[in-house]
Amino acid sequence: MADKRELIKLLKYLKIDFKDLKPDWDGTSYNYNFDNRLRIQKIVYIISKATKQIRYNYTLYLRGPYSKSLAKDYFNISSEEWKGNEELTDKSVIDMADFLNKKDNLWLEIGSTFIMMYSSGNNKKKAVERTYDFKNDVLNENNKDINYVEEVVSELKKHNLFKCE
Repeated sequence: MADKRELIKLLKYLKIDFKDLKPDWDGTSYNYNFDNRLRIQKIVYIISKATKQIRYNYTLYLRGPYSKSLAKDYFNISSEEWKGNEELTDKSVIDMADFLNKKDNLWLEIGSTFIMMYSSGNNKKKAVERTYDFKNDVLNENNKDINYVEEVVSELKKHNLFKCE
């Protein structure tokens, strides 16, 4: 379980709006900002694997690594907790957050899925192949192929978000 204060500092640094953490009630059902939730899940996962900070347990879901406890934590952030004025100070986390926040959701989904595949014991080549196979539909929808997965992996490595052989 992560320190909720560290999570809040990261979310604020990423310029996540407090209201986007909460589902909206339209009178018949809750509406969730799926894109923001996906970004939070993937960015926190990648940073946690690179730094061992803001740790959560993850399971591989359709859209990549997902943490129920992370979702519970950000859904349950109170307005009082959010009002705190602590700032993110770890330079390595700030650099990673800056880089990742510029990436689109497809990149984050592919990058986080690759890291999970690699972390489960696959070598780099096998993790790229498994990521491509697992994310084939979304890659095809976006006119991307295995070369895109390899480009994402290269960027992850270049920015110290992933270490491999």
